[in-house]
Amino acid sequence: MPKLFKSKLFLFTLFVVVVGSISSIKEQIRIRELRQYVQWKPRPVIKDYEFIHNGEALVIEWDDGDERELIEEVNKGKPEFAYQLNTHDGASGERYIMQESYKLKASSDKFSRYRTAPDSAPYLSYNEPKEGEYWLIDVYDTKDRKLKPKTYDVFKMVRDYNKKYIPLDISGEIYETEDNEAYFIITMLAPKESKAVIENGTMKVVTEGFNETSQYPVEWG
Repeated sequence: MPKLFKSKLFLFTLFVVVVGSISSIKEQIRIRELRQYVQWKPRPVIKDYEFIHNGEALVIEWDDGDERELIEEVNKGKPEFAYQLNTHDGASGERYIMQESYKLKASSDKFSRYRTAPDSAPYLSYNEPKEGEYWLIDVYDTKDRKLKPKTYDVFKMVRDYNKKYIPLDISGEIYETEDNEAYFIITMLAPKESKAVIENGTMKVVTEGFNETSQYPVEWG
């Protein structure tokens, strides 16, 4: 009987060790996958809102808790600027409220004065999101006092504009005209023709690029 008990105890201990090892490996893989992202701005949703002063003002409670917790978790031991914790205010005009969110494995700030991604991060060189990536704009129309988002896929908008262009930046505000038209601005990298150059006796192909901006009406999409 004691031998049988010891045998069962050994098997149980072995089972616990194996299960614990598998769980540990899965957790390491999960963290490694999350740390692929070098620019991450959580996508906030409206938890509650209220129009006040006879509809002249609006109070919004935003929530991005789930993504924010992930960001803070994987950010341990990494530079704080590797991820950007979004402010909840968003960009707004007289009628529209805009929230930009993204989760990228490459840096879009190639021409930015201040680099937010780690120095080792590659620059964004594509307009098709890789697995797990997104770059979204949520626009809320306050006209009917029902704040339902209209979502724009930045990658898709840029591809539709020109299949060779690469997204770089979104305007920090919504512009509204006297004709009651509203739009936001997308800055894109527009490649020029490639050319062959010789450096130190070695020939290589260099593709030049320049920035191009496009106004994107919020009524589209």
